[in-house]
Amino acid sequence: MIKKSVNINIGGEEREAKFTIGALEELEAMLPSHNVFSLMQKEQWSVTEIIACLYCSLKVYERGISRNKLDSWIADYCAEVENGMIDLRLRMLAALGICGLVVSDRGPFDEILAALEDKEEEAEGK
Repeated sequence: MIKKSVNINIGGEEREAKFTIGALEELEAMLPSHNVFSLMQKEQWSVTEIIACLYCSLKVYERGISRNKLDSWIADYCAEVENGMIDLRLRMLAALGICGLVVSDRGPFDEILAALEDKEEEAEGK
């Protein structure tokens, strides 16, 4: 079975970030451009775009998540993970890419996830 979610350790536990059609629709409504395709083409994302992606993708499995709770999780994540906001952007880019609804070639996004997992393993080995 093809994995269509990205694991992220945030808020004190391992969570799954996943994009469904509903999550993509909600994300587009929150984006300044209102277009997920243009977001994926951008080299740099705003903090607003990163948080919107994380919020919509986590809500798939955690319906009761609030923005206040997520803000706290993100602040803690960025304090613990080097270049935390960049790391979150890469995870969200990968989650969008592997969901199978936005692009047809998952390869580059699987490579992003593998690199992030290698980085985590190196950090744990320190």
